[in-house]
Amino acid sequence: MDTLDGISATNNRSGIKNLGVALDSVRILLIDDDEDDAMIAQDHLARIPGKRYHVDWASTFQSGITTLLEQKHDVCIVDYCLDKGTGLGLLAEASKYHCPVPIIMISGTTDNTLRNEAMGFGAVGFLFKSEVNSYGLENAIDKALLIDKTSARAEDHSHVPQYPFR
Repeated sequence: MDTLDGISATNNRSGIKNLGVALDSVRILLIDDDEDDAMIAQDHLARIPGKRYHVDWASTFQSGITTLLEQKHDVCIVDYCLDKGTGLGLLAEASKYHCPVPIIMISGTTDNTLRNEAMGFGAVGFLFKSEVNSYGLENAIDKALLIDKTSARAEDHSHVPQYPFR
């Protein structure tokens, strides 16, 4: 077990670090190659009252996409700049494999074009790094979970025959 700035982290064989375990919590995959940014995000999540988050941190594009495609998380938060790719590339890979996990992108670049591109690639949310705080993360995660539930509900009813009104 490693300790990162007072937060316990466990490594597994895929290089994913578990940043705090909470039962009955929202499972978040955080993909960011900057350990300081990952710790800041974890700190903001820990400060949200009444909510519990289980955060797994992937520090590389490859470990991030591999873990994301396992579909063991409720939400994924991905940084735009990664070690060997971008958040847009990760969104494209997730889409290619029809990964249902909702993805929120964060970026230090304050460019609405990037926000629009991310949403076009399937991101359900986008935060500029200046918006990464407890409130911004909570709001983005809640919206992502709501979108995910709404999509699941629509899929559950997709098999019901639709009868035209006469």
